[in-house]
Amino acid sequence: MIQYLLVLPDGSELSSGVPGRNALRSLQWTHTVNAGTDLTPGSACADSLEAELWVEPGRSPGITAGQELTLCRVEGATRTRLGIFVAETPTRGKRNLYRLTAYDRMVRTEQDLSPWLRERQGDFPMTLDAFVQQVADACGVPLAGGLPRNGSYSVQAFYADGLTGRQLLQWAAQAAGCFVHCNADGALAFGWYTDARGSVSLTPGSTAEAALGQAAPYREDGLSYEDYETAPIQKVQIRQSDADLGVVWPEEADGTNTLVVQGNLLLTAETDAALRPVAQALYEAASGWASYTPCTVSAFADCPVTAGQLVWAVTPAGQRLTVCVMSAVCTAAETRLEATGNPRRDSVAAVNSGRLNLQGKMLEMKATIDGLSVKASTLSGDYTELRQSVEEISLSVVTEGNIRSKFAADATSVTIESGTITFAANSLVVDSDNFQLDHQGNVRITGSFYSNAANGNQVNLADGIAAFYARDSSGQSYPTTIITRSASANPYGILDVYGRAASGAVNTQVRLQGGLTDGSIHLYNAFGTEQGVLTSGEGNVSWLAGGLDVRGSHGVQAYYGSIGRLQITELGVNGGVIQKVYWKWDGNLGAYVLSTSS
Repeated sequence: MIQYLLVLPDGSELSSGVPGRNALRSLQWTHTVNAGTDLTPGSACADSLEAELWVEPGRSPGITAGQELTLCRVEGATRTRLGIFVAETPTRGKRNLYRLTAYDRMVRTEQDLSPWLRERQGDFPMTLDAFVQQVADACGVPLAGGLPRNGSYSVQAFYADGLTGRQLLQWAAQAAGCFVHCNADGALAFGWYTDARGSVSLTPGSTAEAALGQAAPYREDGLSYEDYETAPIQKVQIRQSDADLGVVWPEEADGTNTLVVQGNLLLTAETDAALRPVAQALYEAASGWASYTPCTVSAFADCPVTAGQLVWAVTPAGQRLTVCVMSAVCTAAETRLEATGNPRRDSVAAVNSGRLNLQGKMLEMKATIDGLSVKASTLSGDYTELRQSVEEISLSVVTEGNIRSKFAADATSVTIESGTITFAANSLVVDSDNFQLDHQGNVRITGSFYSNAANGNQVNLADGIAAFYARDSSGQSYPTTIITRSASANPYGILDVYGRAASGAVNTQVRLQGGLTDGSIHLYNAFGTEQGVLTSGEGNVSWLAGGLDVRGSHGVQAYYGSIGRLQITELGVNGGVIQKVYWKWDGNLGAYVLSTSS
C-alpha cells in the first residue's frame, strides 16, 4: 500500500490518520518536466503538492508561508524522498480541515534578477556553465551538476527589465538542449528523458514478456493514445523572432521538421559563426530523440514510472508504443501519466519572448501579398530595413532610435536623407530641370548657389551676383567682397572690396566699376567717405584726397600744395620748346620760383 508523508520544519510528520489529530486526509503530487505540447528544451517546471490536513480542534496546522516541507513516499518499510517543497499559507475549510498548496524550490527562482544582471555587465563574457552557477547562487538554490552540452559557450553581455531567475535558467536549459527541474534533494538539475525501455513497461496485466522488463499494470481501459508517432527532428534553428532567419543546422538539410530555439537572449552573437557550434550540438542531441506516441495512462498507485522517463506501453491488442512521460499526477489511489505531442513541429513557441537586450544581431524577412520587408537589426534596437511594394521601395537606417539615412522611391520622386552621401564612379551624370552635370564635368544650375563652411566663411551665387562673407573671432559674419552689376538698361560690372573699421563698421573701401563710357576706381576710408577717384576719358578728373608719392630716382612727391624733386628734361609751351628750367630767387616774394628760358 502506498502512503505519502510530509515532514515539517520542526521534524514532526504528517501522514494518513483519523479526524481529531494532525494528519493527512488526502495528498496529490504533480511531477512535470515539460512545459509545452511537444518536447520542449528549456522547460523549467515546478512540482506541486496539494493536501488536505486534519488539525486537532482549536489548533492550527503549524505551517506558515515560505517554510520548507519534505515529501516522502512510503511503501511498506521503504521510505523514498520525493522532493522539498515551499509552502503557501494554508487556507481553512470546514471545521478543522485545512487545504495546503506547496511547490518545489523552483519557485525560489521567480525573483527578479534584472538588478543583479545590471550590476554584472562587466563580468561578461562568461561560459554558460559559469552563468548557471551564478544564477543559482543568486536565487539561493543549490545546483546539482552542470549542463549536458554547450556549457563552454561564451555568453555575451545582455540586459532586459523583468528577467527572473527562472527565465534565465529556462534559457540556459534551452541552450543545452534539456530541461531543468528540482531533484529529490531540492537542488537544480539539468537533464533529459531517461530511456527505461526494457526495464519497466506499462502493461494491461501484471505480467509481461522478459524483453519489456518489470510490468507496471494500468487500469482497465486506462490507456488512450493517438494513432501517430511524432516525427524526428530534421533541423535546428536559433533565432530571435518569428521572422529572423537566424542560424540553421544542418545548413543543407532538406527536412522541414525543425526544432526552433527562439527569443533566447543567452544565444545572441555578433556573427552566426559563434552560434553554429551551438546549433550543431543541439541538432546532434535532438536528432536522437525517439519518436513516441502521445497518450494518457491511468495506472495504480504503486506504478514505478514517473515523469522524465521513456518507456514502452503495451496496448490490450499487444501493440508496443514508445511513451515519453512528461507529467505524472500521483495520489494514494492512482498514478496518471501523460505524454503529449503533435505529428510534426514546424515551430516551437518562444518562452517569454518579446524582451529587449543589448547585444546580438538578427535578420528578419516578411513576405505578404502587400510586399516584401527585410530587416537586419541588433537587439539593442539599431536596424536597417528594406521595404518593397507595388507603389514604393524604401530603405532606412536607424541608430539609437533615430533615422540616420533613408532612401525612398515611388512613381513620382526619389528621396534620399543622410548625414553623408558618397558617389564613387568613373563619371557622374545628372540631368534634371534645375541641375545638369555632364560626363565632362560641366555643371549648369537653375537658381542660387550657397556654400557655407563650418567656420562661418561662405560664398553665395545668385541672380548674377557673387558675395563672399567671413566670420570674425566674435562669431559675427560680414561681407568681404561682392561682385555685382548696376541696375540700368545696360548694366555694367561693379567689384566692391569691404573693410572693417575699429568701431566695427563695415563699408566699401575699394570699388572697381565699368560704365556706359569710361571705367573708374573709387577709394574710400574705413568710414565710407570717398578719398580718391581714378577715371578714364577726356574731360574726366582723377583726384586723391591725400598726397602723391612716386618713388625712384626721378620720382615726384606732391602733398599739401608743394612739389619736391622735380626734374623736367623737355617742356613745351604754346608749340615752342623751353630749353631751360631753373629755380630763381624772387625778392618781392621772398622765395624761389620756377623760371624757364627758351
